[in-house]
Amino acid sequence: MRKKYRIFIALFGVVALSNTMTMVPAFADSNSGSVSSNEIENSISNVPSSLLDDVVVDYSPGSAAEQLGGGSALVIPTDPADGVALGIGAYQLEISLPRSDVAGEAVTLEGGVVAYPSEGESANAVAATDGGVQLLNVISSREASEAYSYDLKLPEGAKLEASGVGTIAVVASSGELVATIAEPWAIDARGAKVPTHYIISGSTITQIVEHTSSSFTYPVVADPSVSYLWWGVATKLTHAETKSLAYKIDVTSTAAAGAALCQFLPGAYRAVCSIGVAWRLGSWTTPIQKAASRTGRCAQINIPWTSGILLWNVTDEKC
Repeated sequence: MRKKYRIFIALFGVVALSNTMTMVPAFADSNSGSVSSNEIENSISNVPSSLLDDVVVDYSPGSAAEQLGGGSALVIPTDPADGVALGIGAYQLEISLPRSDVAGEAVTLEGGVVAYPSEGESANAVAATDGGVQLLNVISSREASEAYSYDLKLPEGAKLEASGVGTIAVVASSGELVATIAEPWAIDARGAKVPTHYIISGSTITQIVEHTSSSFTYPVVADPSVSYLWWGVATKLTHAETKSLAYKIDVTSTAAAGAALCQFLPGAYRAVCSIGVAWRLGSWTTPIQKAASRTGRCAQINIPWTSGILLWNVTDEKC
């Protein structure tokens, strides 16, 4: 019988802390100082599907989602102050939700997203996905903060490591990559990009959403999403990054193209990649170019646990 883990680990594996201004009309009263579950649902329903992960429906707040596979468990709390937990194997991670002190108890929306109505200017929502968890933060007005902090409880000795290309890695004390947090994004209600980035301080990741820097349309939805893979580590490029990489493969040398690909990996894997990528780049070219040529598709670099570079591969995935 397959061993099952019931590990209370907070949303990490591959994370996508992102921000999105949803493509809906502004709230009827943007100065109300609260965000209802209906407003959260309307905001999320209008976010482009390419920015949202596939939601696992039939998830009840407070229960472990063994169906996520790979012997993993996810807990989305009823009380937002308890934070989200996601685990796989021996690794355990926990993550807090921003401004949970002004949030109400969980309300499950149509489609499976769990929302936390708020008495403040922003509200959280959490979705169990097929590969982990996606966090959303609905920012209702210009009066809302631009900083949203997620405190992580990491495995002993683990640390957060910025990649230099917008992503963050959770690295175990052994040097093993535990999780990858994807590059953040943000768009407003009309589809304009909103400046956003991460700040790391110890075990806290703060996403800065510069929604007051220009005339953006509210509400804003912020999304830190976390995913994991039981078989290893996956780093998913954005579509823009995929197109840039495909271009470099076409017009530069193998060494230059390989170096461009390796930069997307956390430091622990970059050195190995730079040595062996020339052997593998030929077989990786097709999925990279295929993903680059289609809207909503992204290249994903896959690294199975305890494997050498000969087993690494690249696949064409939904962004």
